[in-house]
Amino acid sequence: PGEWERSAAVMDLVAHARRAPTFPVVCNDAARGLQQRLRSRLLQINEERETYREQIQAQPADGIDPDNVGLQMAKLHELEGRLVDERGDKAELLTEKEALLERLHRLNGMDKQFLAEKEELQAALIRSEEDRLEIARALVDAALEANAAALEAETARHRLAERVHQLEQRAVAGEVRVKGAEQARGEIQERAG
Repeated sequence: PGEWERSAAVMDLVAHARRAPTFPVVCNDAARGLQQRLRSRLLQINEERETYREQIQAQPADGIDPDNVGLQMAKLHELEGRLVDERGDKAELLTEKEALLERLHRLNGMDKQFLAEKEELQAALIRSEEDRLEIARALVDAALEANAAALEAETARHRLAERVHQLEQRAVAGEVRVKGAEQARGEIQERAG
């Protein structure tokens, strides 16, 4: 009876272990592989446990074969060992999950830092482009003013050249008149004289 009660207690523990709360793990290839391996081993343990339970229930309690009980105890110890291994794997998974979460938080912090730095660089780039455009506008305005001044100077020079030409023509015309008047006076004096 003591063996039977201990075996039943182990079976109850296995049943309770099956209902133990679990925590989600960030899905990556390593965690997914560990989860699949853990699930397959738990399914194997559950199947073997159900088989053993059926075998134990099929045997009457008072007519248990001592050799069969030893075999049952060995199987139960093997199941207990597997359960301990599974708990160890679960603890490793939890540790790995915590490490991955810490790494994720650290990467999120770095992303925020890089995002802030990127925004600063983009703002500086926009300011430099605005400055460059303003300088280009100032250069275009200066070139337009220089062209307008050059055109005005050329127009003024052309007007002065025309004025000089007109004055030269008047001077030549005045000289021609003066010479014509002198010639006419000389002819008049020759006739008069």
